[in-house]
Amino acid sequence: MAKILIIDDAKDIQDAVAVILEGCGHDITSCNSGGAALNALKETKFDLVITDILMPDTDGFDIINFVSSMENSPSIIAMSGGGVTLSSDQALETVENNVDALLKKPFSKNVLTLAVENVLKN
Repeated sequence: MAKILIIDDAKDIQDAVAVILEGCGHDITSCNSGGAALNALKETKFDLVITDILMPDTDGFDIINFVSSMENSPSIIAMSGGGVTLSSDQALETVENNVDALLKKPFSKNVLTLAVENVLKN
C-alpha cells in the first residue's frame, strides 16, 4: 500500500482515479488545485504524486518543480488531456524528463494501475 496524492482540477477524473487506486489498497489524498496540493505536500509524506499538467492556478509544472526539489521526493506520474494552449502530447513532452511516468487522458483503469505499479516498484 502506498500513500498517493492525486491532483486534478476536473473532479470527475480526480474521483475516478481515487476510487480505482483505493480499490487497489492505496491510501489516497485528493486535491482539486495546485495550491491545495502544495499545502498537502508540505504537511504529509507521499510515496507517489499523480498530477494533471494544465490547471488554472498552480499548474502541474509548478507541482513537478516543487516535488523534484524536495528531499526524499515522491515519485511523480504526470497526466494530461490537453488544453487551450497545449495539446496533451505537448504538455506531456514538456515534463517527460522530470517525471517517472506519463498518462494521456483518457486512460483505462488497467493503464493507470499498471503505471502506478511500475512506478512504485522502482
